[in-house]
Formats: sequence, C-alpha cells, structure tokens
Amino acid sequence: MISVIGYLATIFTVLSFTFKDILKLRIVSSIACILWIIYGIYKADFPITLVNTSVLSIHIYYFIKRKYGN
Repeated sequence: MISVIGYLATIFTVLSFTFKDILKLRIVSSIACILWIIYGIYKADFPITLVNTSVLSIHIYYFIKRKYGN
C-alpha cells in the first residue's frame, strides 16, 4: 500500500510540471506534497517529510495570498 502512495506522489509531481497555469500547478503539486508527506511518515523518512512540508507551506501561503490579496 505504501508503495502505491509513493507511485501516486511521483505521478502527481511529474504531472505538476506539465501545467502552464500557476494555480493548477500549485494544486497538483500540493496533492503530490501531501502524498509525499504521508509516504515519508510511513517510511520514517524525515528528509522527505521535511522538504514536502516546506513546499506545501509555501503553496498554502500563495493560496492565501491569492485569495486575500497582497
């Protein structure tokens, strides 16, 4: 099961590079990050969890900034 999450995370990560629209890119990349975080927690792999939590935080910041303006 955990391997499936890893493969899905990989697919969403690669898919995110195909979008020109930054909002779509951030949404798909956020899904990938969530999957990577789950994968990292299950595998007890702190670096994977840390980097994807950081990237997800950046995406959330820009989602909030987009919604509420500068």
